[in-house]
Amino acid sequence: MTLATKSPLTRQGVWFVTVISLIVGLSVGWIIWYEKNEIISNDKRRAELFARLLDDHAVRTLDVAALALNDLSEVVRTAGDATGNRLRSPALQVLGSLTFLRSLALIDSAGLIVMSTHAQDQGRTVDLQVFGVLPLNDAPVLSKLIPVRYLEDLSIDRRQLSTSLSVFALPLIRRVQTQDARTFYLVGMLNPDFFANFQAVALGDSDLSAILTSYAGDVIASYPQVLPLATKLAGHFEIIDQLKPRAQGTYIGSGAGEGEQIVSVRTSRAWPLVTLVERPMSAAWNDWFRLLSWFVLVGALALIVIAVMARVAWRSAQDTARTKAEFIANISHELRTPLQSILGFSELGLMRSRDQSRLAGMFSDIHTSGQRMLTLVNDLLDISKIDSALSQVAFTCVDARQLVRDVESELSPLLRARCVMFDARLPVNPVMLQADVMRIHQVLRNVVANALKFSSPGQKIIVGLDVVSPDTAHFFVQDEGCGIPQNELENIFEPFVQSSLTKDGAGGTGLGLAICMRIVQAHGGSIHAKNIPAGGAVFHIELPMGTGPKSP
Repeated sequence: MTLATKSPLTRQGVWFVTVISLIVGLSVGWIIWYEKNEIISNDKRRAELFARLLDDHAVRTLDVAALALNDLSEVVRTAGDATGNRLRSPALQVLGSLTFLRSLALIDSAGLIVMSTHAQDQGRTVDLQVFGVLPLNDAPVLSKLIPVRYLEDLSIDRRQLSTSLSVFALPLIRRVQTQDARTFYLVGMLNPDFFANFQAVALGDSDLSAILTSYAGDVIASYPQVLPLATKLAGHFEIIDQLKPRAQGTYIGSGAGEGEQIVSVRTSRAWPLVTLVERPMSAAWNDWFRLLSWFVLVGALALIVIAVMARVAWRSAQDTARTKAEFIANISHELRTPLQSILGFSELGLMRSRDQSRLAGMFSDIHTSGQRMLTLVNDLLDISKIDSALSQVAFTCVDARQLVRDVESELSPLLRARCVMFDARLPVNPVMLQADVMRIHQVLRNVVANALKFSSPGQKIIVGLDVVSPDTAHFFVQDEGCGIPQNELENIFEPFVQSSLTKDGAGGTGLGLAICMRIVQAHGGSIHAKNIPAGGAVFHIELPMGTGPKSP
């Protein structure tokens, strides 16, 4: 025999704490997942914003330079033989107002520098092929980067250009056709550092990087990683392919930097420029991990608070149950003492008033009421013991068939008095059950007694036992009475709930089936009732055959 003490941790309490903990855990997990996506989305939006800003700045710079060349071209077109002298003054004015220009020069079709704002360029001859494609009409052309500071550097030995100088210029060239049919080229030498300086100011101390390239992938400017100017950007065409058929976009993948990047790319429609702004994906992960640590800490603290509150609540439930049990036990004791006197004197009165029918009826009413009150007190005491955390349940191995026989033997006087048959349908072989014998006997007795209340003389009560699975025993109690109203089937196991059919005098405290439910749940089993179409009701009780106590 084993003694099992009911744990103050009720099943409802465990489920409540488990559900709250799951809600907290899932909420923290959802927030962490949401914040990860939010960090990436914010990085994409920020990269898009800076890419648009840097692209607009580069386009505006070239538009202003093109407008200045257009104004100077009008001077060249109408200057005649004094072209160089008449162009110098307005060219110097333009140079003074546009800080991104290093110099302005006018070159004839043979490569002779007719005029230059840089005095050392004047009169030198340059190879026009160094600029690449020259404009064929009035539309300005942005040349490729050339490794010179001024045009004079183009006249030295070409083999020394790459080693003697470490600066570059970005020529903007406009073709001018004069009135006397001569062809000149206005060349504005742009400083690529101007674009890099603006990138530095715009990006500041952020961990973003920016690269300005030509359509061919030649690096024009970069920040903060200083990429070699005029070199091809690695993976440039793969980056451009990410945008097809669009001219701009943001993606996660390869970029100018090492590893996976969050890249925003904008290709200019007006000029052959590509602007890239990117952030290492590892930086986004680091932001997320830092945030993750805070959320994990908050989630852990929340679970600790829930555990502490649950502990306090469980203790308060235990104290409440103990107080309730003591209160009911004391009240039951105080009520039982006068009830025993009432029952004793009423029985004495019945014996002495046999010849006086009116007086005997009064004593009979007193005795019946006293019995009903005593039953109520006993049921209250039983249900308080079942709910009490201090109650002990003794589990032993018993043949379930014997429980049915004991109930039949105990209730046989009542069955005979009501002329109701008891039909026990038991298996031939023993059905061994690990259970509290007294409690399961109480369940069967209560259910059979309940069926007896609703049975008429000549009817029968069927009590059966079978094994529905290798580890589950099944009792059923079937009567031929009036049945249970369909809308009351779910409520009959609640404390103090009685069927509306008991108003005919069947009576009851409304605690018997509630006690049965608690006992069965304490054994890890189940109990439910159904109506029979032919009339009457059947109660099904299923109990595990080889398990110990369960927390209800």
